[in-house]
Amino acid sequence: MSKLVPENMAEVRIKLNDLRQAGQQIDADEFITHVVLHLFQIYLDNAEEGHYDTAEMTNPGLITVNNVNNAKVAQVSAKDKTFAESFRKNALFLRINLEDQADQIAIQNS
Repeated sequence: MSKLVPENMAEVRIKLNDLRQAGQQIDADEFITHVVLHLFQIYLDNAEEGHYDTAEMTNPGLITVNNVNNAKVAQVSAKDKTFAESFRKNALFLRINLEDQADQIAIQNS
């Protein structure tokens, strides 16, 4: 498990349990959506060898990527209705897909 970002449902459950025991009430889908966005930003920064573009969750099934001038350069859609649903179904497949999309965005914008 990444110390900062859960990578599968088992790790999400552990993190949610820890947060709830600390008194924080967090919706699981909202948490997973945040996790997916965080993972994608990590993959994008890795692909671009630095933080040049910024990802934002436009809605639960769409990530928009903006460049340093805040112009939209790409969008990434969930394979299912939402990224949380995709993560729940197959987190590994989603992570591979997100990393591939980040690589493609980096290539297109280099």
